[in-house]
Amino acid sequence: MREDVVFTASASGYVTKASDSALEDGDTFGIFALDPIDAFNVKGTVTGGKVTTEAPVKWELQQSQVTRFAAYMPYDAGLDGMNAGFSVKADQSSYAAYSASDLRYAVTDARPGSSVDLLFQHALSKLVVVMESSDVEVESVVTGEDVHTLD
Repeated sequence: MREDVVFTASASGYVTKASDSALEDGDTFGIFALDPIDAFNVKGTVTGGKVTTEAPVKWELQQSQVTRFAAYMPYDAGLDGMNAGFSVKADQSSYAAYSASDLRYAVTDARPGSSVDLLFQHALSKLVVVMESSDVEVESVVTGEDVHTLD
């Protein structure tokens, strides 16, 4: 009988989210598993400090080799390929838009019999500029730039 893959998820020690560095109940992310497990954009959800998956992810029978797992958040059900774009929200004045613009990723290797520990890292940076002088004139602001993954 094939065993379920057990996932854990945490955030890196840096402040990486609108609220703090921890993952919160209701946070969702996409999970990919490479050879020999076939999992493509399986939705994972943090609930009560545990991870549940929308569809089962199982180890292969008698599998002994390492499997590489990758995950990203926030989850996108419409993801249709391994090379996907990501755009930050132009208006991040609401918590929802700010959180939706916080791209994070995790990559780890695991073997059957061990949990898959996803440690999410922040992929983007936030820059805050405070202008102390009334003599400053802003000529342009660029927002909504796409971030493309590497092949």
